[in-house]
Amino acid sequence: MRLEVDAIIFSAFLGEMDYYKTQIEGLSITSHPVHSDLSMQYFIGSYKGKSVVITHSGLGKIQATSSFIMAYMHFSPKITIFTGTAGAVDMSLRTGDVVLGQRCLDADLMGIHEALKSTPFESCLELRHGEGRLPKEYFADEKLLTIANREPADWKKLGCLATSDNFPSPKEKIGLLREAGVSSMDMEASAFYHTASVFKVPALAIRSISNELDTSGGDEAIGSSDIRSSDRAAAVALDVVEHSPY
Repeated sequence: MRLEVDAIIFSAFLGEMDYYKTQIEGLSITSHPVHSDLSMQYFIGSYKGKSVVITHSGLGKIQATSSFIMAYMHFSPKITIFTGTAGAVDMSLRTGDVVLGQRCLDADLMGIHEALKSTPFESCLELRHGEGRLPKEYFADEKLLTIANREPADWKKLGCLATSDNFPSPKEKIGLLREAGVSSMDMEASAFYHTASVFKVPALAIRSISNELDTSGGDEAIGSSDIRSSDRAAAVALDVVEHSPY
């Protein structure tokens, strides 16, 4: 039997979840078996009277997808949120800024719709887990986005997230990403939005800028990335949980 909770909050790795552990009350660990050799552990507690599960997804789109599915198998969330760090594609962004993922695209699949058009592979664009074609971009739940942006701040930006398994970015596409209005680059958000859409769960991804990509999409200063900038995104996420209409 699945446990109904108000929210599941994901981050890529445990280090991006430290803030939640200081704010969510009564945190305990619950473990759910996947098969005989694997059990998934989750933290569960409450925030402002709302039941919250926090868990890390692991790095990249594949792990983000499987982690979402396994969490959904055990919990019935009213909303889902993904927070954590990202590299700034928009060169006006600075470390510590927070991008509210109003829209999101999969950078690795940019151009795939045009590339497959009128080829024997065009039918591959049909969704396997829904109707229609693979979206060119995903969108946040408008109600959650409105709550996240209800208290404007200089460091808070509505923006476009892009996701790639190339790190720190797919350099060959950096110009196209900037032309498309991409704010930041991460490794999980598009998978998160896609999987949330399959399960029809309201979703919002929030990213804190931990490092700034250069003109080529590289990052020579990756070693000094500010991982603790994730705390600011986490604080916004908890405000969304508290005021969620779902």
